[in-house]
Amino acid sequence: MYTVAYHDAYHDNDAVERAKLHVEKTGARVLLIAGDEDEAWPSEYSVKLIEEDLKKANYDKDVKVIIYPHGSHLNGLMPNREREKKLYRMIPFIGLMYRTFGKFRKVNLSYFEKSEKEIIEWIN
Repeated sequence: MYTVAYHDAYHDNDAVERAKLHVEKTGARVLLIAGDEDEAWPSEYSVKLIEEDLKKANYDKDVKVIIYPHGSHLNGLMPNREREKKLYRMIPFIGLMYRTFGKFRKVNLSYFEKSEKEIIEWIN
């Protein structure tokens, strides 16, 4: 399902350890959003791994994980539909690039709005 670049990315434990973002060093509240059918990279697995590392580090800041069922690659990234009308015209092309998005278009479009609300709520 994932692109060639990420297909075997988590098979080399040493490389994974070297590549990890040490989120626990930020001292920030952490919001992680992923789609469980992300074709570009294993975002669900990555988000769960970050969450697990934070727990192991006894991270004492707020951590929230959102994983959208049938979520594609762009969840949590797309800007507001009203502000970015031109970008939203590209959605048919996005559906061609990411099959999950095309197959579950309606639910993925709803995730754009949901994730934007989650992000704004998190910031506030």
